[in-house]
Amino acid sequence: MSTPSDAAGNTAACTLILPVTERLDPHTLQGAVDVLVRTAAPDLDLELLLAIGSIDDATRAAVQALSGDVRTVDGDATDAALATGSVVVAVVDATFRPDISDLAALVSRLGRSDDPLPFVHRLGLLVTTAERLRSAGPAHADDGSHLLPELARRLHHDVEAPPQRPSIRQVQETAGTQRVPRPRGLDSRSVCVVVDGNASMVDLDACLTRLKRLTPAGVEMFVVDPGGDYQRSKALRAQRIARVLPGGDTAPLARVVRETTREIVVLLEAGTWVTRHWLDGLLDAFADDVVAVGPRTNLGLGHQRQPGVDYREVDEMEAMAARLRRPDDPAAPTHTDVPALSGVCLAVRRHALVAAGGPDEAFTDPELAGVDLCLRLRSFGRFVRADRVFVHVAVLPRGAASGRWRLGATGELALLRARHGIDADRALPGLVTAVMIVKDEEEKIARAIESLSGLVDDVVVCDTGSSDGTVPLLEALGVRTTTFAWCDDFAAARNQALSQASSSWSLLLDADETLDCNDGAGWRLWLAENPTDVVFLVCRNLDSGTGGASVDNASARLLRTEDCHWAGRIHEQMVRRDGTQHLLSGTDLARILHDGYSVARIVERGKVARNANLTQLQLDDVGGMQANEPGRAHFERGRSELLAGNVSEAEQHFLVAIERLPANSELLRRIALCNLGVIANDCGRYEEGARFAEQALDADHVYTQAAVTLAMARLRLDAPGARAEGMRVLRATLRSGNELANPDITRLVLSLRDEGLLIGDAPMLLGGLLLEAGEVDEAVDLLFPLARDHSGAFTAWSVLALALRRQREDWADVLAELAQHVPAALEAVLAQLDADDQAALLAALRRHSVGEWQIGDVDRTWRAMQPQLKRMSRAGVIAAAQQHEGSSPGLALRLWEYAGDDPQCRVGQARCLDALGLAEDAANRLSDVDVAELGEHDLVFVAALAAGLGDFPLAVGLLDALPDDLDADLAAAVARLREALPRGMHPAGTP
Repeated sequence: MSTPSDAAGNTAACTLILPVTERLDPHTLQGAVDVLVRTAAPDLDLELLLAIGSIDDATRAAVQALSGDVRTVDGDATDAALATGSVVVAVVDATFRPDISDLAALVSRLGRSDDPLPFVHRLGLLVTTAERLRSAGPAHADDGSHLLPELARRLHHDVEAPPQRPSIRQVQETAGTQRVPRPRGLDSRSVCVVVDGNASMVDLDACLTRLKRLTPAGVEMFVVDPGGDYQRSKALRAQRIARVLPGGDTAPLARVVRETTREIVVLLEAGTWVTRHWLDGLLDAFADDVVAVGPRTNLGLGHQRQPGVDYREVDEMEAMAARLRRPDDPAAPTHTDVPALSGVCLAVRRHALVAAGGPDEAFTDPELAGVDLCLRLRSFGRFVRADRVFVHVAVLPRGAASGRWRLGATGELALLRARHGIDADRALPGLVTAVMIVKDEEEKIARAIESLSGLVDDVVVCDTGSSDGTVPLLEALGVRTTTFAWCDDFAAARNQALSQASSSWSLLLDADETLDCNDGAGWRLWLAENPTDVVFLVCRNLDSGTGGASVDNASARLLRTEDCHWAGRIHEQMVRRDGTQHLLSGTDLARILHDGYSVARIVERGKVARNANLTQLQLDDVGGMQANEPGRAHFERGRSELLAGNVSEAEQHFLVAIERLPANSELLRRIALCNLGVIANDCGRYEEGARFAEQALDADHVYTQAAVTLAMARLRLDAPGARAEGMRVLRATLRSGNELANPDITRLVLSLRDEGLLIGDAPMLLGGLLLEAGEVDEAVDLLFPLARDHSGAFTAWSVLALALRRQREDWADVLAELAQHVPAALEAVLAQLDADDQAALLAALRRHSVGEWQIGDVDRTWRAMQPQLKRMSRAGVIAAAQQHEGSSPGLALRLWEYAGDDPQCRVGQARCLDALGLAEDAANRLSDVDVAELGEHDLVFVAALAAGLGDFPLAVGLLDALPDDLDADLAAAVARLREALPRGMHPAGTP
């Protein structure tokens, strides 16, 4: 039997140990066994061993009936390690259905000299040696759900100090690595504070001022000036608080450690604000076996984050620090052991810095160098959090606020992860990995990945069987990739990608989506402070047919990598791994733009059939589903059937879904009820439609579609008071929609607000009822601001036009001004007006620079082109503009305007305006263009335009500037133009 270290050509032996618990039903277990056998790499000699020591007799009998070549051991994972002859073992959690196709690569990591961990831990998989697993002792967890983390914790005691390149060689040679006994009392004369000066003077001033005021006398202070900023260096030299050391890398800290004799060195980021008695609290937490101490802080830095931080002023921050310093309960702990500490404020023993070799100069990024140092110090003693000390971090550490996603698989972040594993990410706040699953997405994947640049730290793409150029493109883009054998399970595929992520947060993104974020640093700061498990982002679904927004809704897009994963074959959900209820939050600092779900695109790609098949498989797999999955499976099947036009089938599945969905799936239940209401209305069952819509509608009426469905049902029933009731419901839903421009995530979680309904259908219905009741002013007050603020989504133009005509004489100018950016919206309005009113409205549009040619096909085509334009290069847009000049100059004009404002685009715009009969406007576009930058064809056009407007001297001057060696066609055009000039304008020698 060979081992992982055997020479190339041999197959390595590895035993897969699968602990069986009572929560693991036979159906799921058999599926896991099948997946493990199917995905096993051919270069491994695998043995499958089931540990069945903690199951009842019924489950034991079912396990023994499993098909496949498996062996059982009556005991736990440790007993299985004793029973195998393999050197390497892999403990598997079958509930995650891990893909073991890359197991050989994971096994090879165990022998790497630059990796200190005695195991490799991925989602549902822990790889180690059989000897280590035996020595770890039995690991038990409630119902087995925490078995792998518990094993990892037991194995972690085995970690040795990782190799590093020492940067304090002279001191290390003499001091060795022996611990120095702690003096009986630590005081300010035992402390040296080192401030990293790589920050703005605003941050440095705040940090140093508070240090001067709140640090006791006797402390030795240094500030490291990175250089590169004369004003900052001058200001640092002028301050008298600390000694200034020049330098721009990790060497100055090594110099401090060499020169100081103080026992405790405090490393401080420039963005850190200390509070009263901060140093006393840190020193009090030191004990003989404590190597480093850190405070509580406001940012999400692992175990140091203080919950409930809600202050907005400095005084409030000071008051909170005082409450922690003097707790109501005198018996409250003064310190807590933690697995990692952040470098924003780190008090560490000098002898440990010397023994560890100080900062590793292999890291040029100071933040990563600090994290590496902190994690290497773990082998010299305990890490402790001082529970009664609080510091405020005003800015994120460098490197955490700016995205570095290309460093996920290469570069210094990859080196840090190779050395310290998951601990590296625990010490870095707010790291984000984008996880994607793709198949044949060569057309869109580059756009999606490019949108992530500067916003996330790592990208993992799982390919499920592409046959086009997707995989080579991913390799060219430099992202990390993995593969997954598609098994009709979206959650399993996503979890395979998730298993490769090691950041604090994982972001779900599909190939037909992009991440849109104007304030990346603010978003990352928010994530670093966020204590929840799952984060909702605004997802704007773009209609692929028009390019406009169709729905704004909240979508669960971020999960905590260590604590959560996905569940469900289709439309999978984020859930906690331990089965407890996850904590939710939301933000609109970033949003997802999605253009893949117009009905036409769904049908085109066969998503309806695929989704129906997956939901049926999920219904068949009831035994392995969580409590809410049967109801959700019926809900998703109903939605798929509805999209396919199978109304009766959809109705049956929605009815089952509302019965089976649990209490914590209220949103899905309400969507199902609303869909039932719409179906009932379409079938003429208005009483039933009203009943379903009422159940779907919440007290705040934020569910716009349910409100419109209810109002329509009431109006069709035409019972006494129906119109008043319809108006009440519509008014309530429109009031709730006033926040559309700045969505409130909490309410978005409770409801899907369809922009078309909120800005179009609901106002049109209510506006018509108001006009019918003679409430003209109220109708205008309702519709006018919606048309003004949301002209792209507003559709009630005909109702607004009717209301304005009844209210004011200048109705045409008011309407033209509102619709000048969407003139095609007035096509239906013009068709309903008599000849005089049509003429008045067209004249008003001309006064607002809107030509009649813009109303109709041009605008509709332009809106439909928006998704394609977002993916086109400038050269592609110019080519499209040139192509449409002859057939549709109005559309070509918009394309030229979209392409840019350089001389080439200006001439293209002028050609289109001239073709539309707007020669003077064309000349205005060219008023400040330098003719020296124009090509020959453009010069001829400008000359012809000048001649047509009567500026013959300019025309002659432009023609004379042309070279003599023109091609035949252009020379003939120039000759014809010269002949058309007045006789006095002809050059000498011509007729």
